Amino acid sequence: MRLPPPRVWLCVWALAIAVDLFAKTEVFDPPDTNYSQEPLVIERGRENYRQHCRTCHELQDSSSGPTLGGVTFERDREWLLNFIRAPHEMVAKGDPIAVDLLERYKVLMPGFAHLGDEALGEILAAIDEYSRRRKLTYIPEGRTPHLWAMLETPGEPITTTGSALRFEEVATLPKTATTHSQVRLGNLRQPPGDPTNALFINDHDGFIYRVDSPAVTEVFRIRDHVPEFTPSPGLASGLGSFTFHPEFAENGLVYITHTESLTDESGDNPYDSNLLRRLQWVLTEIQLTPDKVRWEVEQWREVLRINVPHTSHGLQEITFNPWAQPGHSDYGMLFLGMGDGGSSEVDLPQLCHSKASPLGTIMRIDPRGSNSRNGQYGIPFDNPFVNEGAPEDWPEIYAWGFRNPHRLTWQPHDPDHMLATDIGYRAFEEINVIKPGQDYGWNVREGNLVIDPARLHEESVIPWDQPDPEYAKPLAVYSHREGFAVIGGHIYRGRAEALTGRYVFGDIITGRIFVLDPQSGASRPLEIGELELIDPDGKRGTLRGWMPNGRIDLRFGEDRRGDLYIMTKLDGKIRRVTEFVP
Repeated sequence: MRLPPPRVWLCVWALAIAVDLFAKTEVFDPPDTNYSQEPLVIERGRENYRQHCRTCHELQDSSSGPTLGGVTFERDREWLLNFIRAPHEMVAKGDPIAVDLLERYKVLMPGFAHLGDEALGEILAAIDEYSRRRKLTYIPEGRTPHLWAMLETPGEPITTTGSALRFEEVATLPKTATTHSQVRLGNLRQPPGDPTNALFINDHDGFIYRVDSPAVTEVFRIRDHVPEFTPSPGLASGLGSFTFHPEFAENGLVYITHTESLTDESGDNPYDSNLLRRLQWVLTEIQLTPDKVRWEVEQWREVLRINVPHTSHGLQEITFNPWAQPGHSDYGMLFLGMGDGGSSEVDLPQLCHSKASPLGTIMRIDPRGSNSRNGQYGIPFDNPFVNEGAPEDWPEIYAWGFRNPHRLTWQPHDPDHMLATDIGYRAFEEINVIKPGQDYGWNVREGNLVIDPARLHEESVIPWDQPDPEYAKPLAVYSHREGFAVIGGHIYRGRAEALTGRYVFGDIITGRIFVLDPQSGASRPLEIGELELIDPDGKRGTLRGWMPNGRIDLRFGEDRRGDLYIMTKLDGKIRRVTEFVP
């Protein structure tokens, strides 16, 4: 179990930590239940728990936050519901437990009144029923407190470098999200060959906006084209990502990923129909009319459809190698960062960490080719597994063994040096140098932890200096004592010249911004430093200091000249870095 990666900070997090963190019961003697015991209510609660909670939480184990088992015995129902609906109001009123939580975790979950009391009560009922049946007393540190004693994390605690990024505000996106956030912003892109300085950014709720600072104009709405489109459940479902073809100025091609409710379509990765299927991720090619400003769609073509067993870790990153010029083998090849679909967390570990499955991989395809199994795209001849493996293997795979390769980027002017961030589960967030054909370990490795994929518990630790020949070791890691979900940025090449060559990235939840020198070849993970920010008024601080209420939901972007953008869902703002202050 782990605290949230880029996902839902749902009520259950509050349930687990909104109790006396030091109270323990030696004998199982729970109070009379205050929750429904109806089988249908319990089953709906289990389903809601699976959809909204299990990717971040378990009932008997915690590696970076408190466990959930027995939590309904510790606080009365009304207090829990009040806290879930509006935790910040309780902090403002001085509720001692709410205040302690904010001080202890530095992050307080947003209110979730929008879920409705009925659904929240069903989740509580399911937790209560399970706790009684399994005789679980509340243990805040979970039942594997030895994990942190096992770990050695290089370069921690992460300390500030003393340096800061000065920024200017570019634009604020319109509010669309029904949750605490202003907007569910995703990727920022700038089309190649566009003579204007316009930026484009997607909203997971189904929109793409053109940004001409400070103006923001909606140019695309996916619901106009896909009746089955669904932006929920899950923080990352919806319009996941988009990117422009390298020859966009000539051909007008844009690639988009989105989620759909299950349809009659079997998907391109069919698996046993008795196994859970929650959503389908769809990759689409659209061709715009010559008037590309208004984004009028001339042609629409489905390229790939992938089944996933859960609502998390989908097809959230698609991109072309920006440094591959005509004649390079990567030119025109589309890279797909495909998460594991939550497969391990829903007891289907066999659906990932396999070359016979696209889940948990980085794929590389030729979107204009046709030699794939569905005939809608091409398999590059130099992909690492084209001439290897069994017939059921996916030759699209470029690298594998990821939980959620959430962002991909390249060393400037070096098309052969790719970096990917991978969101962790048990203890570590990873930054990896990607080499074709390599196995990055999930769901049997995370950092230097050996994982039992059937139980998702750690088995042992491999010292960082010890070779682990089957699996690639990360370039850098940070643990869940420092943050909860890594978000990739870029190797800087913009106007703040003193920052050139540094990799800037961060943590989705806390909004911390990190930096490292992306040299490779070290036997141990590289050390990470933290950067502060300087706002347009000269105030120095951090995103958490400026936006204390709720998860920050940090994102990064880059334009053609190499300027770095810092974006946050919580307030919908896009900021451009203008100076590096040592």
